[in-house]
Amino acid sequence: MAAFVVGDFLAVMYVDWSFTKNWTGHVFGGFWTLDLSAMMATVYGLYRLKYGVPAEVVEDSPYDLPRYSERDIL
Repeated sequence: MAAFVVGDFLAVMYVDWSFTKNWTGHVFGGFWTLDLSAMMATVYGLYRLKYGVPAEVVEDSPYDLPRYSERDIL
């Protein structure tokens, strides 16, 4: 993560951004989305390395279980 922070800081501070004066917000949004996606993928990858597969948030669907009439009732 520090590499992304340093890279973003250096890009903001030392790149001459005057060539972007005619760019629209969509272009900047594309760069922002790529940067954010790379950071999120890095965080997720580090999480997977340390903790393994994340827990499921959603329970199994009750529709996947046998219907009431098909259940074995004792």
